[in-house]
Amino acid sequence: MAYFGWPTSHEDDAERAVAAGLELIETVSRIPTLDGERLAVRVGVATGLVAIGYGTKANDGGISGETPNVAARLQAEAEPNSLVVAPLTARLAGRSFRYKSLGKRPLRGLAEPLEVLQVRGRAPRSIASRRCALARRRRWSAVAKRSSCC
Repeated sequence: MAYFGWPTSHEDDAERAVAAGLELIETVSRIPTLDGERLAVRVGVATGLVAIGYGTKANDGGISGETPNVAARLQAEAEPNSLVVAPLTARLAGRSFRYKSLGKRPLRGLAEPLEVLQVRGRAPRSIASRRCALARRRRWSAVAKRSSCC
């Protein structure tokens, strides 16, 4: 399990998480086993609030909240060597990736079915879209500097 946005958050943490998931799939799929087969991995990414606490032992951090549960359920929905995300993650990652809807699926622990989106790869980026992304990051950076909330 990997956490993006903790201990330091970035406005593009969802995009970073999806990119890391794709890189993980690519890397793991190249690892041969002793019998010549290839390893496979399933990746699920969800975005939301998570409470991070510490247990009684030093550095015994634990997490709680709906988001880790959703990520685990999404991982179970993924095919081998594929990445699935929740709709909020796809929205926050923006147009950096191509998605295929796998439809709404009932996930254990959730009251309502959740749309599952399979990441099909990175979307081609034009020079104009790169400029827009850079401008968006600059605006968010300026807002964060002026913000007094935690």
